Amino acid sequence: MNEAIKPERYPLHLKQYIWALMVVWTAFIILVLLWNYNDHKRETHNIAYHYATTSFEKDLVYRRWAAHHGGVYVPVSDHTPASPYLSHIKERNLTTPLGRQLTLMNPAYMTRQVQELGQKQYGLRGHITSLTPIRPENAPDPWEVKVLNAFQQDGATEISSVEDIDNASYMRLMRPMITEKNCLKCHASQGYKTGDIRGGISVSVPMAPLWKLTKSRLVSNFSGYAILWFAGLSIILLGGRRLVLNFQGRERAEDALKKANNELELRVQERTSELERNLEELKRTEDRRDKEFTAVTDIINSILHDELDDAETEKRVLNACLTATDSAYGMIGVINEHGKYDTTTYDSQTIQDCAFPEALTWELSTGMAIRGVWGWPMLHGKPLICNDLSAHSDRCGCPEGHVPIERFLGVPLKNKEEDVVGMVAVANKSGGYSKADSDILSRLATIMMVSRQHRETMMQLKAKSTALEVSKKELEAFAYSISHDLRTPLRSMEGFSMALLEDCSDKLDEQGKGYIDRICKATGRMAQLIDDILKLSRITRSEMACKTVNLSLLSQDIVSELKKEQPERQAEFIISESLTVEGDERLLKIALENLLGNAWKFTEKKQPATITFGACQMQNMSNEDGSDSELVYFVQDNGAGFNMAYAEKLFGAFQRLHSSDEFPGTGIGLATVQRIIHRHGGRIWAEAESGKGATFYFTI
Repeated sequence: MNEAIKPERYPLHLKQYIWALMVVWTAFIILVLLWNYNDHKRETHNIAYHYATTSFEKDLVYRRWAAHHGGVYVPVSDHTPASPYLSHIKERNLTTPLGRQLTLMNPAYMTRQVQELGQKQYGLRGHITSLTPIRPENAPDPWEVKVLNAFQQDGATEISSVEDIDNASYMRLMRPMITEKNCLKCHASQGYKTGDIRGGISVSVPMAPLWKLTKSRLVSNFSGYAILWFAGLSIILLGGRRLVLNFQGRERAEDALKKANNELELRVQERTSELERNLEELKRTEDRRDKEFTAVTDIINSILHDELDDAETEKRVLNACLTATDSAYGMIGVINEHGKYDTTTYDSQTIQDCAFPEALTWELSTGMAIRGVWGWPMLHGKPLICNDLSAHSDRCGCPEGHVPIERFLGVPLKNKEEDVVGMVAVANKSGGYSKADSDILSRLATIMMVSRQHRETMMQLKAKSTALEVSKKELEAFAYSISHDLRTPLRSMEGFSMALLEDCSDKLDEQGKGYIDRICKATGRMAQLIDDILKLSRITRSEMACKTVNLSLLSQDIVSELKKEQPERQAEFIISESLTVEGDERLLKIALENLLGNAWKFTEKKQPATITFGACQMQNMSNEDGSDSELVYFVQDNGAGFNMAYAEKLFGAFQRLHSSDEFPGTGIGLATVQRIIHRHGGRIWAEAESGKGATFYFTI
């Protein structure tokens, strides 16, 4: 009989029939599998949609019931505090005859708590939202914004789709909330009228459990079809005798699948528990960081606005330390000049729980020898976490009447030189301290030290500002003295000299007349020097009026004036067009007058003379790597030039590199230019060679 079923013994047409039957059977199985897969997928979506619809209708019924009754009153608790968004309702809070505090829970409040409970117990997410929510937490996510816009713009009445939330797949359903008469009690203030779409309720059903169930069914079905396919082939090839064995194999496969499924569910449960523990720890960490951030922001804002002195800063920092670490007690202190510890700040709870009077508490807390567990951070310059003081080798006990210390965290205070100057310490946190608590305390301690340094710096700046103001007033007085007290004798000298020359010229010889002429010229130079000094003083003290200034036009005006003064001079001026900057037009004109005037003066003996004003891109040498380029303006001439060995003296007041007989001047011009450029936040420098001209560069 076995020989009768061997393929090689089959007739040719039987072999073809068997192969055709196998192909048809295989194609049939594949089509069935594809249909089965699509059917399960569609069924899963329908189930998820049904769950979402049921949840939505349940939420809507709750909301309508609460809206119909105008809300419900519930006992006030930490979980259900009085809603700040119902403060305009006079009967928001009630007290029962037995003294119980009740608060009004509006439909949105009630629906939100029901949704939160549903999410916690069954994983169903619900969200009441609006494009203009009263409660910031009700703001829509991107998908909800798109759906709400569709409600308002397209008139849609329901939108559902499968979306990802927090890397998990959800069937999301949303329908609009139509303003009803009962809704106006809370939402009339937003301008809604009956029939308006004021928002929507979204429901999100997690797809993971449904996909898991579907996958299990698909795996089971696929396995079954595989076995069926194999069984069909076996029937075709081997006959009914193999059918029994295939059924046995199928049962074994199902048992193995069931066992594997049970093991998978167990692993999923273990992993879920682990994730929940990690999530709880992460939430605690975020709470600590939120508390720390709030405290730090408050302290920094107060520091920047100069609202806190050192004592108030210490109080704020200590309160922040207690809040961020959930500690019962805390203190801040410094090491005095005798190497002893003086407590500068206690929290109110510590003083309250001490058995001795407050005055005695402060007396006992100064001049203490640094020792024991509490002194360890200052002696070693490192933070100390001690959750079991009895086991610490440095424990020396507390004085009678001191608050009992069970757990301790101390962080040393260090100055800019990293010397230990004090300590911040907290104690008795429930559950003990961790490295995260130590890091928080260290950051807050650093903020306190930065605050002290900030106050010291501000005091120094105020002192310098006061000194600068005094110096400014002295400069104004000096300028006044120059303007009034020195001009009077100069005018007298010049006047009497001219009178002597006019009235007694016949009595004076040529030498006497020469002396008088020299006196007049000297008084003229002195008057010019006084004028230049006053100009320099005014440039330093005058207010700047910044706007867009066309340097090219200013230069052309200055050149025109220079040519009018000496029309006989032959000189070529090259001025680049459309050079504009942001600055004070009056001051910039003075700077260009000095630079172009110097170029005009020092090219007087040069034929032909060439003077250029332009701009170019140069490397910014103020950067360490010199990689960035900047726009640099320049005034260039081919005149007398100067020796670069004396370039450092170039911009000093009354500094001259040429004699007054050779080139007249007071030595104030370049000092004036430098101050103007510096007031515009720029730099100025020069390059030159004797007899070959000079180039003055400046930035603005």
